[in-house]
Amino acid sequence: MPYEKGLIAIALALAVVFGTFAFALINARTMMALFRPVSDDEIVPGPGRRGSKSVALAVVLLHFLAWAVAGFVWLYLLADTRASAPDSTPLENARIVDGNK
Repeated sequence: MPYEKGLIAIALALAVVFGTFAFALINARTMMALFRPVSDDEIVPGPGRRGSKSVALAVVLLHFLAWAVAGFVWLYLLADTRASAPDSTPLENARIVDGNK
């Protein structure tokens, strides 16, 4: 993968992460209602309009999928950069320069 396309993929994935986070903040009641069954009734959504739980679940899954994509692309670019780096072996160890003279 070319380095520029990798950076674009990371930027797009992080834009999705921030967008889904903004959705979660704006629709906090829906998110609280989504996680209430696993909270032992510690979470009590306040009064007001709640959105669809299926949309909230899709947003949560998309959020973590975008984090995973950004992370894997970052690691791929990191590995690709290391593989294309020049050899860092000291010249004496590479037997290019005789260090004993």
